[in-house]
Amino acid sequence: MDVIDLLERPLYGMSQADRILLLPAGTTRRWVDGYRRGDTAYSPVIRPTSTGDETVTWGEFVETRLLAGFRARGVPMIRLRPAIEIEIE
Repeated sequence: MDVIDLLERPLYGMSQADRILLLPAGTTRRWVDGYRRGDTAYSPVIRPTSTGDETVTWGEFVETRLLAGFRARGVPMIRLRPAIEIEIE
């Protein structure tokens, strides 16, 4: 039996995480796995790279909640990304 680190354990689907965290539909997917708008591609905020995986791990779920807290207090994503990217490196 493989041991899965608690933070890496698959937990919820993307839309389920949105509902639990009271986020607008699609928010978790955009933050966790990135998205495109027109010709512009936006990198994931939470994952180092897009995986296309529909499941959010416990660690990603917690990070999404923390990010939502900062966004709810008016901190723009452009200010959050550099701090998050330091952690990813």
